[in-house]
Amino acid sequence: MGGEQSLERLIRGFQQLDPVTGGQGFIKALGYADFALLITPNNDFYRKADWFKQRLSQRMNYDELVQAQLFTESLLAEAANGSDGEF
Repeated sequence: MGGEQSLERLIRGFQQLDPVTGGQGFIKALGYADFALLITPNNDFYRKADWFKQRLSQRMNYDELVQAQLFTESLLAEAANGSDGEF
């Protein structure tokens, strides 16, 4: 449950502000939402993450969607390696 809450906070937070760029971080928000869909066994959280993913996807162009997919893949790779590093 804690991991799901953390992911939801990341998804919501990056929609408002990416601390690195100072603007909205739709690419990272979508990447975290997609990552959540791939790893969660919780149906309620899955529906919530899917809702975020659908709304974010509608706002983004093709290149941004590709960047978000690459970000999701990097999150999956780090999770598979058991990395404690920052995402």
